[in-house]
Amino acid sequence: MGIFINNAGVLDTVQDLGRTGFRKYGINPGGAMDRNSVRLINILLGNPENESVLEMHFPASQIVFERTAVFALGGAEFGA
Repeated sequence: MGIFINNAGVLDTVQDLGRTGFRKYGINPGGAMDRNSVRLINILLGNPENESVLEMHFPASQIVFERTAVFALGGAEFGA
């Protein structure tokens, strides 16, 4: 296994850019709070813009990478 979440944050979720075109059915588009950061991070990593990300809030997760990994942090002020 490559990633171990040592301590999960209370409000951490896996998010993408959400779904559009379903409001007429009463379905909220959902998705990440900071859509621009999702796009930017995915572009920097060479991923499709809508690839899922781990959205973290305070208190954030403690994550251990058990092997070499490429990752990016983005968004509002966030001590890492």
